[in-house]
Amino acid sequence: TGEYLPRAAYQEATATLLAMLSQGLRSLPDAIERRHALPPKVLEMIQETIDESLNHVAETLALFTESKS
Repeated sequence: TGEYLPRAAYQEATATLLAMLSQGLRSLPDAIERRHALPPKVLEMIQETIDESLNHVAETLALFTESKS
């Protein structure tokens, strides 16, 4: 719309979106367990993969915030 969006509003919206995404991803193992009755070891591996991916995203975002400081 060509309207100015304050940086703080953009940062807050982005943080909210990322928190929702993280929460949704972290709930996947429980949802998979209920639907497919997978062994605990498989669910643990899924959780580890999700954690690794989210940690990578957090590290990448930290690079952006560090360079702006």
